[in-house]
Amino acid sequence: MQILGERDSFQADHSSASYLFYSPTRLSPDSRELARKFSSRTRVGAHTASYIWHGEYDGFSGGQDVFLLQDAFEIVIKESYDWWTFTVCVPFSQERMKLLSAFHKTYSENDCGIYVERIPKAAKIRIDIHCVLDSDGHWMNDMSESSGEYYAEEEGGTGDSPSYRIFVRHLLAFRKELIAGRLTGIQAIAARFDSKRWKAPKAVSKSALWLSECIDTSI
Repeated sequence: MQILGERDSFQADHSSASYLFYSPTRLSPDSRELARKFSSRTRVGAHTASYIWHGEYDGFSGGQDVFLLQDAFEIVIKESYDWWTFTVCVPFSQERMKLLSAFHKTYSENDCGIYVERIPKAAKIRIDIHCVLDSDGHWMNDMSESSGEYYAEEEGGTGDSPSYRIFVRHLLAFRKELIAGRLTGIQAIAARFDSKRWKAPKAVSKSALWLSECIDTSI
């Protein structure tokens, strides 16, 4: 066998990591500038910054997202290899931290679950919900029916997909519950991961119920 030639090439990798950061308040020029520092292809809008990295590389894998959470953003949605993380930030207080810490490390057997910690150098608590979504769940239908005009963006920045827009809507409502001290929503989500440790409350808000029912507990 004779080698006639060779050339550099690459093998396509269809994996990716995508992020949407959302701020309930309009981003300041400084916040927009900070968001753009993490990638030259960042899409920044009036309330959002979105990122996507293809292949194995993830620009926030080292925890750099904390700098954006320290700044203006309160909601983060991450998807990679069909694994999702929903991050909600609430103002820090000793009492709130004590209440939310009860849900810290509520995990299922596949390491999906809830993680709670204080954000360094910021008066915020972050609640991370790591999960796989039910591929046959209601969120798929709601995603297809969701309006493309959920929030108006500037400078080309958008929520990127209807699924992200509808998740932002419910996560914002969930965040308001936590700030108000209502814990039935997070308890309903915790029960999806560990039904022995947590019992699903009988009364729960529409948004918290919607979020909890998105989680695939069969994985």
